[in-house]
Amino acid sequence: MGNEESKCCILVLHGGGFSGLSFSLFGKQLREMTDCFIIAPDIRGHGDSRCEDETSLSIESLTEDMVSFYEEIVQHRATVIIGHSMGGALAVHVSHRTPCIGLVVIDVVEGSALEALPSMEVILRGRPGKFKSVDQAIEWAVRTNYIKNLQSAKISMPGQVQDKSPSAVDSTDQIWRINLSETANYWRGWFEGLSEKFLSAPQVKMLLLAGMDRLDTALTVGQMQGKFQLSVMPTAGHAIHEDEPRKVAELIATFITRHKFADANPNFTPQCAIPGLGGLGRMRGMM
Repeated sequence: MGNEESKCCILVLHGGGFSGLSFSLFGKQLREMTDCFIIAPDIRGHGDSRCEDETSLSIESLTEDMVSFYEEIVQHRATVIIGHSMGGALAVHVSHRTPCIGLVVIDVVEGSALEALPSMEVILRGRPGKFKSVDQAIEWAVRTNYIKNLQSAKISMPGQVQDKSPSAVDSTDQIWRINLSETANYWRGWFEGLSEKFLSAPQVKMLLLAGMDRLDTALTVGQMQGKFQLSVMPTAGHAIHEDEPRKVAELIATFITRHKFADANPNFTPQCAIPGLGGLGRMRGMM
């Protein structure tokens, strides 16, 4: 997505149950603001991704997948990795294994994520098991605030559901592409140790949250020490980049242009500097 000759590559990693389409509107806005190239893969078991073992979703397996993807597809490009929720945890792990130059994590914090695990099964059981159509899935997403932005839901939800009977000639019910309840054994592994791993990542870093209550102790201390930039968007739900694609794009565009990872397009003026930028980080790959 964008100009492959751009000096800055943005690798976006979606959350559990979502797909690469989750970043579509955000990506469109970001490319209008900056000169960058965006790569949005579907993680194992999600979207259009297909592999022999789609149920192996340990953080170790996902990290190996994405490191291999990075080496094969991203290669030498100066890259900022952005990850949402499960994809945010994955982004942190990948940042320790690749020469990426920037790291942005969207709405995932170790403390609050681990505290929420007991209620996740209840939440998932409360979701419809199927929909009569993609349109019904979109309507459900917006009505329940799973995705607050209708335009985002229209793009994102088709990547989250699939035909119940793919071989059927006529229209068929839509079911979830991935049964997240079946991944429960991996949830704790996604998030344990995440705060320390995020803080120790050598890249310049941003943490984007929907609410300050999500910060755990380690990250609160780290933010006070200026180890990363913290941005909060209380008008959004968990899928911040889908609910507020333009506002998130403005934040990321300011972040990557301030650090000279990407050039601003003529129509974009970076926002004013924000306290707590998080050090100089690693500039490898920029020369």
